[in-house]
Amino acid sequence: MSRGTRYCLRTAMACCLALAPALATERAEDDAPPAPQPTPTQSPDPAPPPTPEPGSAAEPAPPTPATPAPHGAADAPRDAAAVEALPLPDAQLLPLEPAVDDLTYQRSIATRAAELAQQAEAAKDPAAQVDLLLAAANQILAFEVEPACSRKFYGLAELPSGNAAAIDAVARADALLARAEGLLSAARGAGGEPPEWVAAGARRLEVLRPFAQGVREFLTPSESADAARSARQAASALSMLMEDANETVAAAATFWHAVLRARDGDPSPAVSVLPLALSEVRRKSLPFAYFCRLLRCRLLAERGSHALSLAMLTQIEERCDRWLASGPDRAAGLRAVTWLELQALREWHQRLSTEPDAQAKTWCAERFQTLAGDRFKEGERTLLRLSPAVPLVAVAGEAAGAADRPKEGKSSEGEDGDEPEQR
Repeated sequence: MSRGTRYCLRTAMACCLALAPALATERAEDDAPPAPQPTPTQSPDPAPPPTPEPGSAAEPAPPTPATPAPHGAADAPRDAAAVEALPLPDAQLLPLEPAVDDLTYQRSIATRAAELAQQAEAAKDPAAQVDLLLAAANQILAFEVEPACSRKFYGLAELPSGNAAAIDAVARADALLARAEGLLSAARGAGGEPPEWVAAGARRLEVLRPFAQGVREFLTPSESADAARSARQAASALSMLMEDANETVAAAATFWHAVLRARDGDPSPAVSVLPLALSEVRRKSLPFAYFCRLLRCRLLAERGSHALSLAMLTQIEERCDRWLASGPDRAAGLRAVTWLELQALREWHQRLSTEPDAQAKTWCAERFQTLAGDRFKEGERTLLRLSPAVPLVAVAGEAAGAADRPKEGKSSEGEDGDEPEQR
């Protein structure tokens, strides 16, 4: 999209929104208290704030939102007819392997994890047993549960087995982690100085266990107060990893922490921990760094800042050439941005009243139809996966693991920042 085209689109948005009364002055900080609920004659969104020039690292402060609706309110929209008038296009996850569907892929990963667990049973060396058990658990958490996690993030239809199968898979991973922990405890209690593999195994265990808890809570229905409390506890456990020296681990912990915090109903605490939408993405922190930016834009829209969310998503599109490798991943990543734009436009369209926001409501509908028609065509409907769903830190045969803390100033990925093979 050329700069001139982007300028025209933003000008059109500003013209439409200028007709709607502003709620209040812009927020100075993300953690400022929310503004009072707007009156029925007010628009839930002010005119879009100035958008930074491409290449700028600064993100404008979000406008003061309306009091947020409970998380998941989009499932019970105010205007059912508006939702029916703006149906989301058909979309699917980017295929992981040619001619392999998600169910087949999940079964193959489950088989691989079971083989690793069997090898651990047959191994006589406790170091090898811990290595294999952690690798099996990591395969489950990174790959077997990924289809369910990616589908829930985008709001796509669940697999025929639902999320229950993925939750059961997390339980299998928890059991493997518990067995590894038992072997590590036995080695520590044997007397004398514990061997080096004990520290390495404990390090990988302390990374994998919070991710297992976080993924389980994400996939578990969250209607009850107990579920909300468990989600907060899982988010707290991940907070320690948000400052990890390993960039991939830190980015993944930040993403999952924010996902779980957002379930409380107020998106602001989750927004406050996420990186700015336009801050640079390092490829070795993918896919988590990219999904952090998508999540931030979604939460800005949920908070009522639809114009800001759309502006940020437009500029993320411009940066995909730098952030994502060329080929199917980049195309699916761009389409993922469009998917979030469509969700934000549809929600904004629902919130706008027929009067006095008729022009803005019409613009949302027209923009939605244009994006859906241009970006989701036959053969072009795939979305970028959150794969792996958690960092791959335990690989069979690598006792030190990919998540060991760096030594002598080197990152835990090595001198060149390369990540270990993920499958």
